Amino acid sequence: MRHAALAALTLAALLGAPAPAAAQDLRLGTRLSLPTMDPHFFATFATASSHQAIWDRLTDLGPDGRVVPALAESWRVVDANTWEFRLRQGVTYHDGSPFAADDVIWTFKRVPAVPRSPASYGRYIAGVTAEKIDTYTIRLRTSGPLPLLPYDLPYVFIASHRTPEGVATADFDEGRHVNGTGPYRFVRWSKGERLEMERNPAFWGGRPAWARVTERAIPRDAARIAALLAGDVDAIDAVPTAELATLRANPAVSVTSVRSTTTLVVALDTARETSPFVTARDGSALPRNPLRDRRVREALSLAINRAAIAERIMAGGASPAGQLSAPGLDGSHPGIQPPAFDPARATALLREAGWPDGFRLTIHTDAQSFLNEAAVAQAVAQFWSRIGLAVDVVAVPTPVYVSAAGRQEYSVVVGAQGGITASVPLRSMIATFDTARQRGSSNRTRYSNPAFDALLDQALAEMDAARRQGLYERLNAIVAEEVPVIPIFHANNSAAGRRGFQVALWPDRRFTARQIRPE
Repeated sequence: MRHAALAALTLAALLGAPAPAAAQDLRLGTRLSLPTMDPHFFATFATASSHQAIWDRLTDLGPDGRVVPALAESWRVVDANTWEFRLRQGVTYHDGSPFAADDVIWTFKRVPAVPRSPASYGRYIAGVTAEKIDTYTIRLRTSGPLPLLPYDLPYVFIASHRTPEGVATADFDEGRHVNGTGPYRFVRWSKGERLEMERNPAFWGGRPAWARVTERAIPRDAARIAALLAGDVDAIDAVPTAELATLRANPAVSVTSVRSTTTLVVALDTARETSPFVTARDGSALPRNPLRDRRVREALSLAINRAAIAERIMAGGASPAGQLSAPGLDGSHPGIQPPAFDPARATALLREAGWPDGFRLTIHTDAQSFLNEAAVAQAVAQFWSRIGLAVDVVAVPTPVYVSAAGRQEYSVVVGAQGGITASVPLRSMIATFDTARQRGSSNRTRYSNPAFDALLDQALAEMDAARRQGLYERLNAIVAEEVPVIPIFHANNSAAGRRGFQVALWPDRRFTARQIRPE
């Protein structure tokens, strides 16, 4: 276990040095709008980023992606199914009440029970129950060995047990019970527009850098950059790769880029005998769903020029992908390379599978996401058209896309998947959809492979690091062979700030006031 040494890495590395006495206000421009103020309702990039300014977690992730202490000062393995965490003392919520073990117990009960969650945080604590030992000690009992549990806990926000039982998402969204232990206190929120916060002077991690923080949702790239250059905001996230060189040449702006853990993928409907947006070229019904044939999926993969997409659409701000996990992450497979661009082989595979004249399909994508998904979908459509397919692209507003994709209304979707270890994308995007086990929560096409699921169970329970790595490599090999999803690229993460604002980026794409301090 590395946690003993890591305990010395308190949040100096995570939060930065204390701010000057006359701290400024901070105005952030973000591409993604915050969909809710419920810390347990919707596990998505926007909530995972914005909410951590208000709520804390038991453990956190440092700039290098390794786990560090947060509300838990230390932890140890008691036995194969039990972890013990010593909680930080002297921490208070924004309402002045003390943080203690009861808050962890309450949170762990609520997280998997939030109704109608489109993407539940319960996936991170599936099979885990919290037991109070004393005021500042808890034990987490697991249904089986969970060697990577400390790496899952940074995704679970700890809320006060004094929150009324039965609290609804609407209560949080209306500003009630937004009460965390984080560096900033909630002031007001306007859905789709802005979040306003103020400094928490009692923050356990030291004086926060900013007196007031405003996050503005500015989904259009050009408008976000214009707001930065005009001084309307102090820092922006999701800098378009095509604009990096221009911004770097501007002496009034500083740009930061790091490799992220996010992979852009195309997911294919492998589950249904007929698929709603897969037809004959003339629009008539097909006798079977061609996407269920592995040869067809391989053909679609080989037909995509990943290098061209990474270089042109992402302007070099991404690298071609052959697997879900970015290179170097725990569990990634060092031997899996991006498939070579081979349209001739792709055409031959379609003929071999019985589709010499191709077919028609529709790609659906989020019109407002942050990795040029709509442009990537158009490029993929062009590549597929060259091997005989007729392809339509529909870019859908975020709320519609998320709901419809979750209901499996689409046949082919473009989306992003991240995770600091290989376990996160494999269990959320590839594992068989199972709400009871919190598996497959992002499996929009309901791919299911019992052999994969059984091997995943072994990997999630394996305490030996070397054996666990081998299991994850085998899992990644299954995905590469079966092609239920087509990884396109591993994205970089870029942000920009005005002079006087220092931005530190983490690989998990978070963008929050905790990462920005005065120079």
